[in-house]
Amino acid sequence: MLRILLILLITAISSGCYHLRVNPEPLPVHQIVTKKNSDVAKSIISRILESELNIRIMDEENRGNTLISAPRHFATDNSFGMPAGGRQYYSQLQIEINRGKEGCIITISPYNYELRTSYAYGLEGHVHTLYKTYPYSEYPGMFDLSFLEQDLKKVSFLLETALKEIQ
Repeated sequence: MLRILLILLITAISSGCYHLRVNPEPLPVHQIVTKKNSDVAKSIISRILESELNIRIMDEENRGNTLISAPRHFATDNSFGMPAGGRQYYSQLQIEINRGKEGCIITISPYNYELRTSYAYGLEGHVHTLYKTYPYSEYPGMFDLSFLEQDLKKVSFLLETALKEIQ
């Protein structure tokens, strides 16, 4: 009986930990509404991404109305139990610019989301390094989504501010 209570207690306490997630949750999405037309908005967005945030546009889809960024490192988790160098979070952003009634609606979402880590190990007297990549879709339990949410908020805030200020 005591063993069952202990197992239930441990399960109840650990169930709140993000690392026990089995299925991927929907990733956060941010939207910005602007009165600017889509060509002006795209120009401002491209400039802010590349010059102020150092986010390079890798691809354009949907006749240039969807921008895909290059993979970029945006956060490192060095908390307890992480490998040396931590878990490095990488993401590509997808920015869709859709025409609305008066201007356009800009949707910022993760296009690709992954963790990268490196491990050092000894083999026959030599130190080797193993680099691993973990995509969110396959390993959702390894991810702390708060890092992505913070990054999307930062990008959204800077883009929204630039779209309001620039006439």
